[in-house]
Amino acid sequence: MNPRETQVSLFVASISEDEDKEVQFDRFEQAILPVMENNEWPRASEEILLEAFRMIDTEHKGYLEVKELEDFLKTNGEFFRASELEDMFKAAVDSKGTIDYVKYAHVLATQ
Repeated sequence: MNPRETQVSLFVASISEDEDKEVQFDRFEQAILPVMENNEWPRASEEILLEAFRMIDTEHKGYLEVKELEDFLKTNGEFFRASELEDMFKAAVDSKGTIDYVKYAHVLATQ
């Protein structure tokens, strides 16, 4: 997903219970799932996703090792639960045990 800042602000305001705009994770998760399932917010483009994957692929191999992406995700950005990483890798890992990020970017951008 690649929501605009105004979309996120309105969403948080609609589910927050106080003036500080703080939201408990369970409440957030319950509210965001329908947004994701209905594709209410635009997805990141294939080009943006490829650019991000290429930044991780510092050796310019054209693919990523699972550990390489897992380490990157664990040390940068948002926290991922083990089950989320497992689900992500089920969809991303090819028969060689690597992530062909050109194909995966296409899947993420279109499905």
